[in-house]
Amino acid sequence: MKTRLLLLMLLVTMLTSCGSGSGSSVSRHFEKSGGFSLTTPTGWKVVEIPGLKYKIIAGTPVDGFAPNIYVVDEGFAGSLDEYVAPNIQLMEKSLQDFNKLSRQDFRLDSGDRAVKLVATNVQDTRALKQTSYFVDGGDTKFVITCSKLVADSRDMSEEFDASVRSFRKEHQ
Repeated sequence: MKTRLLLLMLLVTMLTSCGSGSGSSVSRHFEKSGGFSLTTPTGWKVVEIPGLKYKIIAGTPVDGFAPNIYVVDEGFAGSLDEYVAPNIQLMEKSLQDFNKLSRQDFRLDSGDRAVKLVATNVQDTRALKQTSYFVDGGDTKFVITCSKLVADSRDMSEEFDASVRSFRKEHQ
C-alpha cells in the first residue's frame, strides 16, 4: 500500500470536522464508478466532498465532528492477508498515538471474508476510534473506515457492522 490510505484517512477526518454537510438520506448507497454499494445507517446522509473519489456517509456531528463511513480502494493482486498486514504496520508507524484494540475476521452478508480492525489514534488534535474493514475485491482491495470521536459516548459499532456487512460488489 502506498500512503494513500493514510492520507485519505487524515483528509476525511479534517473535512468531516466541519459537520455532516448537505446530502440525501438513502437506504443503499451505490458507487457506480467503484462498482460497490452498501447501506447507510438510519438518518445518516451521503455527502460529496470535493477531492474524494467516493462519497462519504456522515452522521450527526458531536463536538464539531461528524461520525462517518468512507471507502477507499487500491489495486493489489495479492491475498487479503498479504494486503492487511503491511497496512496495519504502516498505521502503527504513521498515526499519532495509534492503539490497536482488536483485529478479527468479519463476514459480509455475501459470505465474503473481510478483516475488521478497531483502533484509536489522534488526528488533527482529535482522539478518534476507527474501525477499518478490509475487503477483498480480487485485484482490488477495499478499505471501509468508520470513524467517531473517542469522546462521543454513542456506541456505533452495530451501525458500522451492519453497514459494512451489507457491502457488495456490483456488476458494472
